[in-house]
Amino acid sequence: MGIRSKLAGGKRETSSGLKRPLSTKPILSLCLCNCAHFYNICSLFSYAGILAADLGWAADRDSAGKMAGFLQSANVLGRLPTSVVWGFFADRFGLK
Repeated sequence: MGIRSKLAGGKRETSSGLKRPLSTKPILSLCLCNCAHFYNICSLFSYAGILAADLGWAADRDSAGKMAGFLQSANVLGRLPTSVVWGFFADRFGLK
């Protein structure tokens, strides 16, 4: 007989009715992934102008600011359509 678990207020409820706290390994793993994602997004802003100049999107480093702005705004504009989809999934399949 397998244990069927269901999330209930931060605790797992098993088929026997016992409540156990959630395991910390998956939560710490998700926190680490979130920190790595945040660092990658923020580090892009530091060298976006140099990247735009080196890739030939701008004539020189002095005129790379406009292209760096486009690169950074593309990041936000790319998130807008997907945030609606992820919001739908969170409402549909999230914790209730």
